[in-house]
Amino acid sequence: MAKSKKPTLFLGIILFIFLALGATYYIGFYPKSEVTNINSISNFNQKMLLNKLTSNNLNISSKEVSLETSIALSEDDLTDLFVNLIASNSKLSNIITGIKAEINDNKINVLLHLKYKGIPLEGNLVFSCEALNGKCVLHYESGNLGFISINKDLIFSKLISNEILDIDKEAGDIILKVKNLKGLEIKNLSIKNNEVIFTIKGTLNLQDLNKLK
Repeated sequence: MAKSKKPTLFLGIILFIFLALGATYYIGFYPKSEVTNINSISNFNQKMLLNKLTSNNLNISSKEVSLETSIALSEDDLTDLFVNLIASNSKLSNIITGIKAEINDNKINVLLHLKYKGIPLEGNLVFSCEALNGKCVLHYESGNLGFISINKDLIFSKLISNEILDIDKEAGDIILKVKNLKGLEIKNLSIKNNEVIFTIKGTLNLQDLNKLK
């Protein structure tokens, strides 16, 4: 009688372990959020940014233009920003399958869907946003994959700068650049109505104006 109880007890323990592991995976790691496919076309590029440079205040002379305007980036724009950053990077696009940016509590939360050895997982990255030295800077605050924290170096060691985004690996910053127009600086940045809004001021000469075409 005692012998028959041992296999039953052993099977019960094994079943409990599998159920606990399955529940832990589903609650903490299994992807549940809707995201944008990483292979979708990103509209976040120089042309899109330049189209957003609709001036509120222009002072025009024969030689230069004084510019003061603002650019608003929606959650969809920010999602496209991260698709732009990741899709062209084979080290990341082979792992990350989907992404979505959301604005919560003045922070940018980036939801990630990825596959590790065929297992679907969901992660979350948190960025703060500020105007620093005349540029729009997204600073990495924290990240997690389920219950596991994601170190800054793990993320930024694989990121690569492109024509519209600079990567500061040491600081953990993603820096937005607009066509290398030296006469323009970002003077102020705020988050309002689920949009990142930054004010651009500067003076452009005729050569700079040609870059906007």
